[in-house]
Amino acid sequence: MEYFPEAAIHSFEPAVKTYCKLKENIQGSNVVLNNFGISDKITEGVLYYDREGSGLASLYNRQLEYSGIDFDMQESVKLDTLDHYCEMHGIDRIDLLKMDIEGNELNALKGAERLLAEKRIENLQIEFGGCNIDSRTYFRDFWNLLHNDYKVFRILRDGIREIPRYGERLECFVTTNYLFMMK
Repeated sequence: MEYFPEAAIHSFEPAVKTYCKLKENIQGSNVVLNNFGISDKITEGVLYYDREGSGLASLYNRQLEYSGIDFDMQESVKLDTLDHYCEMHGIDRIDLLKMDIEGNELNALKGAERLLAEKRIENLQIEFGGCNIDSRTYFRDFWNLLHNDYKVFRILRDGIREIPRYGERLECFVTTNYLFMMK
């Protein structure tokens, strides 16, 4: 926490083994680790993966056989909404919401409906890519949900580039990170 020593970090990891590894490696009085995922409902779901600790684990049973990857493992996981979590933990606003949740980003934002409506999330970053094929979400879904209240940027190696308007060319399923900054 060299740069933001007063920041409170809330991290979510639904996979039990990955959560245990996270708990071993991440410590601090300002870090809260949670062994559940974020979605649009408080429920249980199935997390699919190819191996323990996989960076590809997803709530969607991804079809990656063409890459030699088989999602033949699964576990039951707990899911919560951001609205509920923030209410339960007295979180009034979020400075940065970073999501890399393998295709479930749009559902997580649906579970933050109140936070978004009340403009309590200042900045958010999402990863968009091949997982969105399996979850059947498009960049247009994020654009439609967020562009009225947020400036939209594509994160590049040498900085960020603003996206002033939606276009179909943005529907590229090669992993891309986007930043949404409150107007």
